[in-house]
Amino acid sequence: TEAGLKALAVCWASARSDPVSQYRASHQDTDERIAVIVQEMVPASSAGVAFTANPVTGADEVVIEAVTGLGDALLSGDVTPQHWVVGERPILDLDADYVLTPAQALLIADECRRIAARRGEPQDIEWAFDGDDLLILQARPITALPVAPTERPPAGQTWVRDDSYFAEPITPLAYSAWLPYHSMAFAVVTEHFGLPFTTIAHGRYFGRVYDRVLPVGGPSKDHPLPPEPLMKLLVRAVPPFRKRMNIAAQAATEDRPMAVLTAWEKGGRDTLRARTRQLREVDRSALTDAQLADHLTEVRDQIRETAINHFLASLAGTFIIPGQLGMLMEELLGWDPARITDLLQGYGRASVTQGEDLSALAEAISADPQATSRLAEGTLHDDPGAAGAAVRAFLERHGHRLLNSNLDHPTWAENPSRLLRLIQARLGHTEAPTDPKQAAHAAEQEALAAISDDGDRVRFSTALERARLARPYGDETELDVGDILAVVRYLAVEAGRRVAGQGRIGSTEDVFYLTVDELEDVLRGSTPPPDMARRKAEHRWAMTNPSPRIIGKELPGALPVGIFPKKARAIAAAAMWSLQLFSPPAVTSSGDEIRGLAASPGMASGPVRNISSPDEFDRVLPGDIMVCHHTMAAWSPIFPILGGLVTEHGGPLSHPATLAREYGLPAVLAVADATKRFADGQVISIDGGTGTIEVGSLAVR
Repeated sequence: TEAGLKALAVCWASARSDPVSQYRASHQDTDERIAVIVQEMVPASSAGVAFTANPVTGADEVVIEAVTGLGDALLSGDVTPQHWVVGERPILDLDADYVLTPAQALLIADECRRIAARRGEPQDIEWAFDGDDLLILQARPITALPVAPTERPPAGQTWVRDDSYFAEPITPLAYSAWLPYHSMAFAVVTEHFGLPFTTIAHGRYFGRVYDRVLPVGGPSKDHPLPPEPLMKLLVRAVPPFRKRMNIAAQAATEDRPMAVLTAWEKGGRDTLRARTRQLREVDRSALTDAQLADHLTEVRDQIRETAINHFLASLAGTFIIPGQLGMLMEELLGWDPARITDLLQGYGRASVTQGEDLSALAEAISADPQATSRLAEGTLHDDPGAAGAAVRAFLERHGHRLLNSNLDHPTWAENPSRLLRLIQARLGHTEAPTDPKQAAHAAEQEALAAISDDGDRVRFSTALERARLARPYGDETELDVGDILAVVRYLAVEAGRRVAGQGRIGSTEDVFYLTVDELEDVLRGSTPPPDMARRKAEHRWAMTNPSPRIIGKELPGALPVGIFPKKARAIAAAAMWSLQLFSPPAVTSSGDEIRGLAASPGMASGPVRNISSPDEFDRVLPGDIMVCHHTMAAWSPIFPILGGLVTEHGGPLSHPATLAREYGLPAVLAVADATKRFADGQVISIDGGTGTIEVGSLAVR
């Protein structure tokens, strides 16, 4: 017929369309001919698709989506389909309209499984019912099916999932760009201070980061700790341990922790940041592939230096020096760790600098009606006026920083719209002036009044002054880590664009499934690894499937403080004292009462806002209770508008506790499964002084 001939002409012409021409060119195909199948239209009473493996989780079950009439309504997204999952028994989504009977769903599942078995792999199948007759319209392999990772650690080792910093599965590039340098730097720094473990080893299992602490001279397999008297003997008798204790004693004599912080102040900070800025400002688009590979080598050297500086400052400022104060207060007054952290409140200001800068920026914009209008339009960063310049200055200082553990999320500098939405949420929000140091000074006066001996008062005042001076450095240098890892992201995006353009990987985003070694090799001309598709499939599996908290046996925690020789205690024991407080086990609640760790005093009520990454900051409204896995120093910009904080991880010396105290924000930490327990918009009341949470109504806004 004439209509049929016109339809044929349309199909033939599509072979010369721009998308098809580009696809053909990328595959070196010069044949423009196209075959057209002419077939009878099925008058479908119902139609849909079926997957013979769950396309989200990879589970061995048939997933069916069905609509009444023709299937094009399903494929176009115009209607909500009826959803069936056929595993051991069919499960119907009862919220959907009736389309299929259970018998029809089972018939579809059986036929689709038969087709998948014949083809030898999971299938994506289109089907239709013409009355009682089931017709198969199309079958093809499922693309991008999740695949469970198979790599596991050696038997006899205990590995703990690191949810504190890596709440989501990690890509190969992100893992290799930081975790090996983390272990290497930790080993350098622990030896410098004489600490009783060599490093923290990392593994990537089930697509996630797992950690294992390696004790000095420890066996390859993990065992429960021996009794404390025997451990005290082993520390003095085993050569590797004895060597570390001698280093710790020497480090105490030389006051290496304070020397590290002094060196950072006298030029270390400026030198490191100038080099990172220099690497960030390289015009990568002007480099050849080989030069870009050389640039990557330089960036990796800077990651190493940044990691060493971070752990030197972090172990000295966050663990050893505050630990010295903590052990002294336990000795003099029997104070518990929570009371000791009161003494340091208000002295971690480095971690809140970007939050304060953002508050000042929001205040300046709110006073300028024109700037407020441009902000709402999402174009303020391009404004030539003073407000636009202020936004660009903020981005220059804080915008080139990785805000999460993976490298596949843009920075604020790459995508300012997220920052602008965050600023807009803060307009009109008046922050009550607080002086977080008031609590610290009150605790100090209480301690001085309770210490009767003049010599002990001097010891206390000296230890307190040192701890307050040292407190900010760990969080400050964590920001430097985010800065250099952002450079890795920028480099990876440029490399991915090139390699994808050359047809050597499927898309720019595929670059995140290379390791840094492989990325450098690919830039020098090597062929990408053949298992890229599997890596992506394993990452998809990890995003939708749970993984065990512990691989191996549950083992006791840190080494007891009392085992260390007296001369080494100022370093080794102080570090262990603090490490036990950094990330204690989550508190499991039963019944109606929900409990966690009392981390920052005060009471607050408000709607829950479950936040998994800084990408979601624009969802937070003033007064919300933010619920998350953990926070990092780079999360501080959101804290001024929060009503309260609940996390699944963290202890009295952790980042969320420090940030909450600096902002005077009620906080309850280490609440087991908090992100699953509370629904978005649900009203809860938290008491940061007792660590308790009460659940109210569901009031979504």
